[in-house]
Amino acid sequence: MIRLLLIAAVALSLSCATAMQALAAPALFGAEFEFHNAETSATEGISHPVLKKYQLAMREKLEKICAVRRDCRVSSSPRKGLSSMDYVVTYEDGWSFRISTDNGTIEVQTAPATYEEFQEMRDRIQSDIFDVAAECELFPSAEEGAGHVHIGVVSGFNENPLLLRNFIVDRANHPELAMGIFNHDPANAPPISELTVPQKRAFIAVIRDFDEGKITTTVEFARALNKQVYYATPSKWEPAEKYQDANVTRIDQFAYESDRQTLELRGFAAQANADVFLSEILLLQRRIDYLESKDGRVGFGATLLTPETELEAALGFYRFVTETGLPWKDYRSFLPKRIGEARLKEGAATKILPHTPFTKLASEKKYNSRSDTRCAWLFRALGRLSPKNLLFFGY
Repeated sequence: MIRLLLIAAVALSLSCATAMQALAAPALFGAEFEFHNAETSATEGISHPVLKKYQLAMREKLEKICAVRRDCRVSSSPRKGLSSMDYVVTYEDGWSFRISTDNGTIEVQTAPATYEEFQEMRDRIQSDIFDVAAECELFPSAEEGAGHVHIGVVSGFNENPLLLRNFIVDRANHPELAMGIFNHDPANAPPISELTVPQKRAFIAVIRDFDEGKITTTVEFARALNKQVYYATPSKWEPAEKYQDANVTRIDQFAYESDRQTLELRGFAAQANADVFLSEILLLQRRIDYLESKDGRVGFGATLLTPETELEAALGFYRFVTETGLPWKDYRSFLPKRIGEARLKEGAATKILPHTPFTKLASEKKYNSRSDTRCAWLFRALGRLSPKNLLFFGY
């Protein structure tokens, strides 16, 4: 009998480990690092001679670096529909980044990579992008610049429309991310909470259509958001569907093959260094994992209103981080310094912090709920026995 129980436990643990590994498929991220100075900020357009001057300065420094290290090369790349050039730095391992321009800024666009891959390239990104920019007297600006982050739709959401839907709703439930924590730019990257009441109603209607089965694919979902919700911005900028916190235009376009479709999160200020970027994409990866581990659909946990106070925003961000299992101390620095730790703890103690709401739908679970319950029971039991057992059973 004991032998049969052990065999059953091993088989169950292996199936549970497989399920958990499926949840851990890493997303591909892409960065848009922006660098400014007083001279670039005074320009207009993306082809101004001043921008070209600094773009060439970065190219020349990187050409010298590549010549000495012999692990990279710099090439020219014509910009589609423009007379200007971009410069691409390609490394022996195949990863690359592009030195480009945008309005009043030098923009460095990276090739996609997972969080783990970016972590391995941390020193390269810091020295070859941020340090080289600084040597050219170009610096990130939290006030002027942005640090848009792309998530690959195929890699990040496993071609799972429900997971993308949950991520978008979860983002709408946390407007503090784009309105005070990572950035505060409602003109360039307004969250749902900054849109008009008709747009908010339309957003809820699109989610309802998804939940009723009228929308079944990621493309249909993106198209509905663009057409029914993202038709205007507070700044009146055009194209309106682009200037949203969660930009889905690269999903709702036939020009992009599925492996090039991305969700662009625009609600990030220009990253100060490589470590800030790594912290941001680690949080995004863990948030995706957290949402994927839950059953059913994320509900609307708030009234789609921007937090009225800094403390309210801080409490929302605290919940956003800690639900993923990441240590709060690693993200405390993103809060305004005037919100002290004592005040934050006092606020958490006096205000109920609701967890992300989920509507459980058994028919949409990735694996049988009874099996999930047995998995949890098994791991708790093994945990009481010995930490070594957890390693043996692949947890």
